[in-house]
Amino acid sequence: MTPQRAAILAKLADDEEVLFFEPDGLDQAIIGLSLFQPSRAGCVVYDYDKVRAYYLSTGMSEEEADEWIDFNTLGAWMGETTPIVIERI
Repeated sequence: MTPQRAAILAKLADDEEVLFFEPDGLDQAIIGLSLFQPSRAGCVVYDYDKVRAYYLSTGMSEEEADEWIDFNTLGAWMGETTPIVIERI
């Protein structure tokens, strides 16, 4: 278990569950846990630039990484604990 996952899981109550993006290498892009959303449970929060950097480090081109993220990450709905990806401004 990565330190990022361990830190998120340590913050949760015993009856709370969250989802993580796979593979585990994306854990380096975790920046926190959302604490309140009226219509959703808490969710793991990822940084877009760090997610992109991970895919680029696997050998994907910039275009491949952007397409992968758009379709497989941002477009993934896995239920109310689907992770959130933010883009810093």
